[in-house]
Order: sequence, then C-alpha cells, then structure tokens
Amino acid sequence: MTTKEAAEYARVNPHTIYDALRAGELEGHQINGKASNPWLTTAESIDAWIRGEKPGVRRSPESHRPPQEILAPVRSESGESDLGPKLLLNATEAAELLGVSDTTIRELWGAGHLRFVRIGKGRKVTRAELERFIADHEG
Repeated sequence: MTTKEAAEYARVNPHTIYDALRAGELEGHQINGKASNPWLTTAESIDAWIRGEKPGVRRSPESHRPPQEILAPVRSESGESDLGPKLLLNATEAAELLGVSDTTIRELWGAGHLRFVRIGKGRKVTRAELERFIADHEG
C-alpha cells in the first residue's frame, strides 16, 4: 500500500508514516530505490509497527514480558534508588502515562504537537515535554 493508504489504515498523519519509513521503524521500500520516489509498505508491517515491533523482528508468545513500571525508579540489589525515574519514554510508555494509545503519541509527533528526541532510529519523549503538552492543552 502507498503511504496515504498506510496512513488511513493506521489512522495517523501521512507524515508519521513517512517519518517511520525513513527512520527504519516501519518496514517498507521506495519504488526503484530512489529518494524522490514514493514508498510502499504492507498492512502486516504497519500492524507490527503499531505493536512496537522492529522491522524483520517478530515477537514469539513466550517473549512477551509484563509491562515494566514506568514511574518506579530503578533499584539496585540493596533496594536503593540508582537512577530515579526514566527521563525518556518511548511511544508506548508515554501513551500509558497520558492514558492514550501509542498511535496517538505517534500522531502528535507527526503533526509536530509533541516534540521528541531521536536516539538511533527510535523516538523518545521527555517527561518535561509531556508536562508542557498537557499545560498547553488544559482547558
């Protein structure tokens, strides 16, 4: 499917699909491999992207881990806090904190409403950015 069809399928902004394809977060390819040509992807790739899977990596049922506590500080074996709460959150973690879907977080990133930090091929959001977003949208 085209990026427009993929955006409609995932219910996100087409720019979100472009960003994910360019960053390697979503499996796809460009027609003839030229940068100016359109991208193509599949429904299976979009479903995997929405689930947070990396391209080409499928999770087996036994690899599902329970969600880790996002707000809890990291603790050493002695029980003392080592690092404090996470400073950067992925889309799933940010969505959990805000009580929305990770697709909503990606849409906010794609629309430029929520700033992110790029680390490698991934995107992360700071807690301060989430707080800024909430303050800006309080009514």
